[in-house]
Amino acid sequence: MNQQCIAMVQAGKRADAKRARKRVLREMKRLSRVVRQHARRHRDLLDTHWQETDWTRAQAEQVLARIDGVLAQLPQAVQQAHERIIGERPVANADKILSLYEGDLHVIVRGKAGAAVEFGNTRSSWPSSGRAW
Repeated sequence: MNQQCIAMVQAGKRADAKRARKRVLREMKRLSRVVRQHARRHRDLLDTHWQETDWTRAQAEQVLARIDGVLAQLPQAVQQAHERIIGERPVANADKILSLYEGDLHVIVRGKAGAAVEFGNTRSSWPSSGRAW
């Protein structure tokens, strides 16, 4: 998948960039189906054989929850990429998946010269846990 991501970035520099991005996305979609199958198989193995690991059930549950979270978002992420690259349709910021691991990220428009748009949380949206960020 990393190779496909690199190919996607490099496609933007070529004369036939639109066609190249679509070709790479189609390859990514095929690969994501394989990754999804592997993740489900390994998730089920962990769920049934967690006693054979050094983890407690709570630790195994945490890993299972993370895998379940990514698997639940994967179809929407593929659909979002399809809409943007194949369909050439914009996706509303509120509907975008910015991270499979951090659900509380937002598009931040800062107007900086080098990066007009960034992804993350503004300081006011950080949890008030007292921890230093």
